[in-house]
Formats: sequence, structure tokens, C-alpha cells
Amino acid sequence: MKNRHNKMRFVFLLFATISVGAVYFFLWHTTVRKGADTALLSAKILEEERKLNDSASLKKAVRAVEDKREELSKHFLGGDNVIPSLEFFETLGRESVTDFSISDVMVDKSIGNRLVISFTAIGQFENVYLFLKKIESAPYQISFKNISLSDQTIPATEKIPEHKAWNMSGSIIVESFIYKTP
Repeated sequence: MKNRHNKMRFVFLLFATISVGAVYFFLWHTTVRKGADTALLSAKILEEERKLNDSASLKKAVRAVEDKREELSKHFLGGDNVIPSLEFFETLGRESVTDFSISDVMVDKSIGNRLVISFTAIGQFENVYLFLKKIESAPYQISFKNISLSDQTIPATEKIPEHKAWNMSGSIIVESFIYKTP
């Protein structure tokens, strides 16, 4: 009977050991699987966080580019800043004490939609020359299409005797607005 009792004890202990081993293996396997799932979820979270940071960085870069594009667009003549450009050249005419007039303004599509201003400036030689120098130093990127300079005799009036005046006429191409340092 002792043998039978020991045998049952042995079978019970063997069964208990196998059961505990099976439960341990099940729990270990579940833990490893959950750990792998957790690692996968952590990797996905890190990837989404990186995408979010990249998205925020891209939005910030886009805003910076938009600001720079807006700043850059100020350097090119468009429909909204043609009038101030013309007023600028008229101011140069007044500052140089010439009789300045704009005879034609057009956008020439053959040269890339550039603004072409045809003008006339009449006055003493020094003043006409000063006007020409002021045009050259204007904060616009310009090129001269044509310039002609001639002298003429102005007939006398009741208040002013006959005198010589210089007539400068020409056309300039305004390509863009630039900040020139003096």
C-alpha cells in the first residue's frame, strides 16, 4: 500500500509539475507575445510621432517659404505696384527740376512682361543730367531701351527771355524692384 501511495504521490507530483510547467509556458509565451505587440505598438507610436514632427516642421518651412515668397514678390513689378513706380519716376523729375512727362506705359510681352516707360524730360543740361543719374541709381533694375538728348531754343515770353533747354526723351525697361545700396 505504501507503494501505491507513493505511486499516487509521484503521479500527482508529476501531474502538478507538468501543469505548473504548462501554465508557466503559457504565461511566458503570452508575455513574450504581448511584449512583441507592445514593441510593435511602440514602434508605430514613434513613427507617428516622427511623422507629426515632420509635418510640423514642413508646415513651419512652408510658412517660412510663403513669407520669403511674399517678400520676394515685392521685388517684381505687378499690377498693384505699377502706379507707385510711375509716381517714383515723376518724383525724380520734380527733384531734378525738369519738366518730366510720361508719354507711354506698356507691358511688353515679347521681353517677358516687363514694364516699358517712355518719357520726356526738359530742362537745363545740369538738371536733365541729374535726372538721368537719378534714374540710374533708382531702386529698380532697369535697362535703357533708347535715350536721345538734344538742345532746343525756347522762344521768349513776357517774363522769360529766349533761352536754351535740353530735351531728353527715351524709354526704359523696368525689370524689377531691387534694393540698391548707395
